[in-house]
Amino acid sequence: MRAPLASAIDPGSPPHRFAGKAALITGASRGIGLAIAARIVHEGGRVVLTARKTQGLEDAVASLGGSAVAVAGRAGDPDHQAEALG
Repeated sequence: MRAPLASAIDPGSPPHRFAGKAALITGASRGIGLAIAARIVHEGGRVVLTARKTQGLEDAVASLGGSAVAVAGRAGDPDHQAEALG
């Protein structure tokens, strides 16, 4: 299990900078992609996470709460791109 992402977020950041906005983040099941997603959610946004492995995405979505959804697939696949943006 991963460490909570909240510990990595600056408490002084604007809480609603991304309110009403959504971001599509590729490679978002871990590392920098997941950290970016956590920041956007922390600041009021919603995120669509993509990565190849379903389990990693499910874990990422669970760590981010209700403001995240996941679409597993390869970023270069046109069908995956359409599904992620659909």
